[in-house]
Amino acid sequence: MALSIGDRVAVYGGEYSVAWLGARPHLTGTVRAWNPGRHDQLACVVELDDPFTTQGEVDGKQTAVSGTFLVLHLRHRRDSWAQNGMVHVELFARQPDAEPWAERAWGAWVELKATYANITSGDGAPVPPNPSFF
Repeated sequence: MALSIGDRVAVYGGEYSVAWLGARPHLTGTVRAWNPGRHDQLACVVELDDPFTTQGEVDGKQTAVSGTFLVLHLRHRRDSWAQNGMVHVELFARQPDAEPWAERAWGAWVELKATYANITSGDGAPVPPNPSFF
């Protein structure tokens, strides 16, 4: 696995829109856990450096949501965790329980095509996403 608990990550906007990030170019945080995810894959739990508010989907409706934890889900069954990639993003007010995805309370879905990068190595400064990653 290319990400480990304690690694620093940056999460960037989606494929076509970065509206969910507001005026921010990216979010940064620390990997805190690996929870059961979708498609029998692990989901990456990231504690954000700062609280975050955006629009998200809750129970099928768009609403303002706030939180300090993201759960990153691999987009496809064949995907695997790497130094960078594309993910679906859920936002939580608190760290979600480590239960199977289908059995736990869901967060707010805020982006379906976000990108992430491990920024632990080097000076740890986030870098713009590189389309050649994908």
